[in-house]
Amino acid sequence: MKRSEYERRRRALEETFGSELAMLRGAHEVRMRSLEEIWLANPEEDAPSPVLAAPPIPSVPQPPQPPIAEALEEILPLLPEVFDKNDVIRLLGWNPPRATLFRALQNLIFAGRLALKSYGGGRTSNVYRKNDPDAKAQHPSPGQ
Repeated sequence: MKRSEYERRRRALEETFGSELAMLRGAHEVRMRSLEEIWLANPEEDAPSPVLAAPPIPSVPQPPQPPIAEALEEILPLLPEVFDKNDVIRLLGWNPPRATLFRALQNLIFAGRLALKSYGGGRTSNVYRKNDPDAKAQHPSPGQ
């Protein structure tokens, strides 16, 4: 690149920068004038602006849900021998948080009331099997 080409491009960049800076200053001045006009129209100190105050969003009342552990105890006899979380949700009639449901099912596994038949993956849920409470007494544990 020759010196003359460099100087020409540099001047062009400086001109572009100058015009962009002037445009940015102009936009800032317009915003500042608008803010001042709003303040002058309603100069009360600490009064909320009616434009900025939004009405509260009415919430839809949700029926209280029983703790998931209690709800699982109630529906456990109604579940098929082999089931997944979708069966549980269908019988509950409501969708508990995924982690809460998983934790409650894990607690039933630890208590020996359920067994994990197969792990889920991707869009497939874990599959659980109900344990017969007397089955533990009939089968010796491994290593005995």
